[in-house]
Amino acid sequence: MQINDPYNQSVEIDEENNKAVRRNGSRKSKKSKKLIMLLLALGIFAGLIIGAVKLFTHKNPAAKTTTNIEKKSEQKVEVADLPNTTTTKEYENGPMGLTLTYPSDWTATETSDNGTRIESPVFNYKNLDGDPVSGNFRIYIRKGARAADRKYIGRGVAIQESIKTIYKKPAVGQRADTLVTNFGLDTADNFAYFFVAGNFQLKVGDTLGPDYGKEPETFIVSGGYSSKELKDDMAINTVPVDYIIKSNAYKLAIEIIKSLQLH
Repeated sequence: MQINDPYNQSVEIDEENNKAVRRNGSRKSKKSKKLIMLLLALGIFAGLIIGAVKLFTHKNPAAKTTTNIEKKSEQKVEVADLPNTTTTKEYENGPMGLTLTYPSDWTATETSDNGTRIESPVFNYKNLDGDPVSGNFRIYIRKGARAADRKYIGRGVAIQESIKTIYKKPAVGQRADTLVTNFGLDTADNFAYFFVAGNFQLKVGDTLGPDYGKEPETFIVSGGYSSKELKDDMAINTVPVDYIIKSNAYKLAIEIIKSLQLH
């Protein structure tokens, strides 16, 4: 026998047990239970996946760590243009009142106009345009700038603040330290040469000007990337700015500057 249900569901009377049973309600209840069970199963499955991922990440961080180390190593990679040399030679120029030490595989020569060149072995590098160059690193020292020298000095633009450099064994009466400035040629977006300018503290964009070094007792000490095709003593090939950070040739040249004894 059927009766009307207030929830508008079909209801049967179980005459034997004297119970009212909602057929549609029972079906919906079963569907709801199945849906709940399905959602619970999906939730458990998702939880297992997340747990497994966390467990794997916790136990295996090496991949991420290695990546970070590799990135840091890449930042510290240096340009292996010249090897370090453990043996050195001493050079003395009496008329100039100059003594210094340099790596034994570099060469020291006196120029015809009383200047001195300290040159590295030949190695390969790239200029500012990215072209390969077979050349060397050249340090040039003399007293009093010539007109040809002032041409390069006048075009130098400081690419960073002057760097205080300590002499290793200064001569009697020589100052204990000096200032080395890295210059770009005409602009500050390249490295052309470094220049030892005593107590001239320069900032980015500053220049010494074309008249620097006119006094005959002023030491002209510079260094940069050169090649045999460049005949002027201060002639250089401009290179990217980061060469002064990565290049071993630059570092070796600065060590030579630190050994300077000016009498």
